[in-house]
Amino acid sequence: GRYQESLDKLQQAEKTETHSVTINYLTALNHFRMKDYSRAIERFQATLRIDPKFALATFYLGMAQVQTNDIDGATVSFERSLELDATNFTAAYNLGAAYLKKGRVDPALRQFQRAVEFNPQYAQAHAARGELFLYLKRPEDAARALERAVELAPRASKAHYNLGQAYQALGRTADAQKEFERAKTVASDQ
Repeated sequence: GRYQESLDKLQQAEKTETHSVTINYLTALNHFRMKDYSRAIERFQATLRIDPKFALATFYLGMAQVQTNDIDGATVSFERSLELDATNFTAAYNLGAAYLKKGRVDPALRQFQRAVEFNPQYAQAHAARGELFLYLKRPEDAARALERAVELAPRASKAHYNLGQAYQALGRTADAQKEFERAKTVASDQ
């Protein structure tokens, strides 16, 4: 479709501008959107050889690495992305997720917190914090984070379910049942 058409135009432009940051980046982004992650990684890396401080290319390199299950590479890319742009809350969230996949719970929690600090409206980061607090047997913290998550994203069934678990751990049985029911209702609507 249109990504392939865009790639064709970029390949034509590349014939005259072989070391263009813009052409390499846009080519990588098209490959990423077409789910051709190996080629996307190659082109993001080529972009970064030309401009090592291109924060967005570093971020998307990490995203492509996650898709190819290169969690170590993604971790390095997200860390670098945050060095270049400390306010990239999505990079912080994804770094937290990468840490979590590697079993590094405390650094994951710090990154989810960082994501929330940079964007208090980021429901996914609140939900991730809440789920991690449940895992750490901190139900009060989990309930606070998950209440915020469902407030921001009322259609997030997993957040409702996890909030129910937090309430159950706190002995709030009636509230827990309401959240379990909301989780079912939301899930069946999707």
